[in-house]
Amino acid sequence: MEPNRVEFQKQCIFQSFCKRVLHNEACNAHEEIRRRRAKEVSFSDLALHEERQLYTLDKYFQDEEAEPSYQQAGKKITPKLLLEAIRTLPEEKR
Repeated sequence: MEPNRVEFQKQCIFQSFCKRVLHNEACNAHEEIRRRRAKEVSFSDLALHEERQLYTLDKYFQDEEAEPSYQQAGKKITPKLLLEAIRTLPEEKR
C-alpha cells in the first residue's frame, strides 16, 4: 500500500499547486478590473459638456472662399467643382 500513498501525496501536492495558481490568477484579474474601473468612465456617466467634447463634425464646402483651390493639368479645381462632380456620380460610386 505504500506506492498508493506516495501517488496520493503527489496528487494532493499537484492539486494544491493548481488551486494556488487559480487563486492568484483570480486575484490578478480582480485587481486589473479594479484598476480599469478607476481609470475608465462609461459614456452613460459622462456629463453633457463632456460628451460634446468626444465628437467633431466635418464642415466640407461651407465656406468656399476660404477653401484652397488646386491646379491639375492646367485646370483650377475648386471645392465647388468637386462637389458638382461628386453629385453627378451614380449612387454606388459615391
